[in-house]
Amino acid sequence: MTPHAPDPRAVQALAGEVALLHQRLGRVAHDLARLAQTPQPVPHALPARPVPPPPAGPPPQYRQPTLPRPTAPSTPPVPTVPWWQRDGVVSRLLAIAGAAVTLVGVVMLVVLAARAGWFGPPLRVASGVAVSVGLLGAAFRVVDRPGGRIGAVASAAAGFAGLYLSVAAVTALYGWVAAPVGIVLGLGIAALGVAVALRWSSELLAVLVVLGVALLAPVVTGGLSAALLVALVVVHLATVPVDATRSWTMLRAVRTAPVVLALAAAAATVAVGADGPRVPILFVALAAFGGAVASARLVLQRVPTDVTTLAAVVSTAGTLLAAASLLDRPVTTVVATGVALTTGWFLLQGERPASTRIAFALPTALAATVAVVAATPGDLAFPALLAVACVTMIAAHRLGSLPLYGVGVALSVAGVAGYADAWSLDATLSPALAVTLDGWALVGAVAAVATAVTGSVVGLRVLRDDAVRVIVAGCFAVVGLAAAVTTAVVGGALLAGRAGAVAGHGVGTVVWTGLAVALLARGLARPARARTLPAAGLAVAGAALAKLFLFDLSATGGVTRAVAFLLAGGLLLAAGTRYARVFAERLGAGPTDGPAGPTADADARAARSH
Repeated sequence: MTPHAPDPRAVQALAGEVALLHQRLGRVAHDLARLAQTPQPVPHALPARPVPPPPAGPPPQYRQPTLPRPTAPSTPPVPTVPWWQRDGVVSRLLAIAGAAVTLVGVVMLVVLAARAGWFGPPLRVASGVAVSVGLLGAAFRVVDRPGGRIGAVASAAAGFAGLYLSVAAVTALYGWVAAPVGIVLGLGIAALGVAVALRWSSELLAVLVVLGVALLAPVVTGGLSAALLVALVVVHLATVPVDATRSWTMLRAVRTAPVVLALAAAAATVAVGADGPRVPILFVALAAFGGAVASARLVLQRVPTDVTTLAAVVSTAGTLLAAASLLDRPVTTVVATGVALTTGWFLLQGERPASTRIAFALPTALAATVAVVAATPGDLAFPALLAVACVTMIAAHRLGSLPLYGVGVALSVAGVAGYADAWSLDATLSPALAVTLDGWALVGAVAAVATAVTGSVVGLRVLRDDAVRVIVAGCFAVVGLAAAVTTAVVGGALLAGRAGAVAGHGVGTVVWTGLAVALLARGLARPARARTLPAAGLAVAGAALAKLFLFDLSATGGVTRAVAFLLAGGLLLAAGTRYARVFAERLGAGPTDGPAGPTADADARAARSH
């Protein structure tokens, strides 16, 4: 029979009865104490004395005597047991060490014996398989015996890893089995090992199998090769179904790290100019990313912030993008677009924690960048990169993600630097060179303006430190002002040649002045920003005046220079008048009065008093 939990109401009633009994016992003890203090009657008669009347007032109150609370007996401290004397520690260490040594012996028997000229390859492979099967048989034999579980797990891990490496040897080393058949056999052995681990509820078994394959597979396959990548990714895929029913964090980390490191090493080797299997690297990276995505769908439903799952998605996405960049532009574009859509789908699914959204936003932004850059040949990649930067920073604002905003800023810097290198800034300053630019230069300038505006607005809302906000917004403002002039100059050159480029400089100065006036007016309308916006407006106004007198006065001429001076001066005059009127109204002066002084304040106070 299974014991039932006590009824809370019954427990409470018993506690009340015990408290009531305690009170009654206290009263009995008090009455006994009073009786003990009463004087005994004398045997001889004494003359009667008048008994004084009882004192008026309420009867004396008697306090219930407090009983000492029983103190719990002090328990002696538990002696600290050394780690080597704890139950199971030594047996686990010895079992794991024995399994590792046995597995190394199997690999030496299957592969390394060929160098010493021992018996032929068929007998070597058969001996390795026999030893592995013997280990599995011993594991199943002792698993149900008292204390046999540890040894069974270690023996089974060595057996399954030995069988898997034997299949890898006959496929990659000796070539006796075709590659598809070897992959199917290896997948079946790995799946069988995972099934046994699930049946025994032993994460250690699955971890040891994966570790054994990862550490000894390079010896069997001959180093970093396509066979090694396939061997690692097959084990990776075979352990993904475990996530449907188990939360084995260590297994997810152990199965992902080897294949990611091997893919990164292979991609780096090919990227530096060495000959390598580009297409197999791509397919293995695609399989690893698919396994990580499948695992994420299974795990994040239970643990939305699982670190190992998120790290697996980000790392496999990075290796897939690196592998795709080794091939032609169309392949890179398609693969990067697929990665962006996949991780973006996770990003938009339901209400996810901030860490999870950031983890999916980073590969989404990176994949979108790679896709756009690969799809736009030549110098057109930089305007496209600026467009991706704008989208990334807008997403950072919607998600409230500071790291994602940092990614957008980095993309903005790369895009602006690439644009400035592709279309020289000398062409912007010289009308003669501006006429040599094409329409794509105008597109890049417009993209730079949009990026500067987006970066400034989002930075003011996402960043928390005031000093950092001012610095970032100021840097974006400088880029935006320069891009605005470039847009005007290039647009004018495309419309009217050299004269249009000259007029574009005047238009740029007027735009700067208009922006300064707008910032000043915004500062008047929003008292909460009465310090930052007017300061920014005055800074832009100073830059416009400096450009007007230091550059436009000598570089432009005729009607353009006159119109620029008239418009800029009119805007500044209107802004000054508006400021004077607003401050006069706030201080209580008339519209034609100057700033109210002490006398005006005194008169106003006197009028209000009367």
